[in-house]
Amino acid sequence: MAVTFLIGGTGNQFFQFATSSAKDKFSTLFLSSAVRKLLGWTQHEQLLRYPGPGPVQYILALLALSLDSVLLKTARVSLFTTFETRGVHATPKITEVARIGYFQSAPERRDVAELASQLAPTQHKGRIVVHVRGGDLLALERAGKTTYGILPDSYFRAGIETALKAADLQKTVQLLVLTDDVEYARTLDFSVPGAPEADIQTTSLQDTLSASIGADWFVSSNSTMSYWIVRLRGGAKCVTPKPFQQGQDYAFSDKTVRLDVSAA
Repeated sequence: MAVTFLIGGTGNQFFQFATSSAKDKFSTLFLSSAVRKLLGWTQHEQLLRYPGPGPVQYILALLALSLDSVLLKTARVSLFTTFETRGVHATPKITEVARIGYFQSAPERRDVAELASQLAPTQHKGRIVVHVRGGDLLALERAGKTTYGILPDSYFRAGIETALKAADLQKTVQLLVLTDDVEYARTLDFSVPGAPEADIQTTSLQDTLSASIGADWFVSSNSTMSYWIVRLRGGAKCVTPKPFQQGQDYAFSDKTVRLDVSAA
């Protein structure tokens, strides 16, 4: 049993939860606004609640993380902590007391339905939701510092066309584009014959997840949150890019429509 120190946004947190053991507990220390500001990390809205450790376990895990952070920098070794952050991968030499990282390549050991029960999907007949990721991820992509790749607007149009061809969406009532970066989303062309004009919005994290999970069709971006929205929908009536990242792809349900963007 270890304590996972959660980092990153909601999608990353889903990965960290899914790859934990059934007995692991979670610390939200690095999700607090004050700590993120102190460390110079991106601020994210925290939505989900996680099972926390008792005080003794928490103190031991924090001490282990602190010790191993120093050892990792000086001797490139970890005694009690599993690390999987950008460019850093280390497993404990003695025993695992703490974990910190994104764990996007680690095997899943826990059902995220435990967390999904906190979400309340908003059902809306005839709605297509398109998720566009901009903000800090877009800035990193343009600087060549991540591996996701910027999706062309032709991908989003093809995804909307796919949804429109579905028999139950011949009378689509709304095309909703949800984004953390309205200014960037407005530079994209979502116009598709037969589709309504795109309604581009930035909403709360809860509303974004609720609308995306409850929509008739969902067109994903290549962000971790989009990935988990598709997973929480069971892959049905979803469109995702293929490959999902520039450097690697993820496995999706056979119900998911994959659009090749490798040549874009």
